[in-house]
Amino acid sequence: TLRNIKKGFTLVELLIVIIIIAVLAAIAIPKFSSSSQRSKESSLRANLKLVRNAIDLFRADTGAFPASLAGLTGTGAATKTTSQKQLKNHSVKSNRA
Repeated sequence: TLRNIKKGFTLVELLIVIIIIAVLAAIAIPKFSSSSQRSKESSLRANLKLVRNAIDLFRADTGAFPASLAGLTGTGAATKTTSQKQLKNHSVKSNRA
């Protein structure tokens, strides 16, 4: 009769293991999803800080706030005109000095 006994796990044992894994996953998954949200918020804060610094530098250079974000990149037409005016003003001031 001992030879007729099959080795393996019973259905109840398998179900208990699956339930334990599900409980552990239910505990761990919310922690990972909240860390993902926090990293996105941190990235957004860093990007906002960069834009604010760029606006402050633009204002320090030109004395006015940019009309649009394109003015901060250095590729917009408004920036080129403003930069040309600044160069002219700077060259006039340096020639006078």
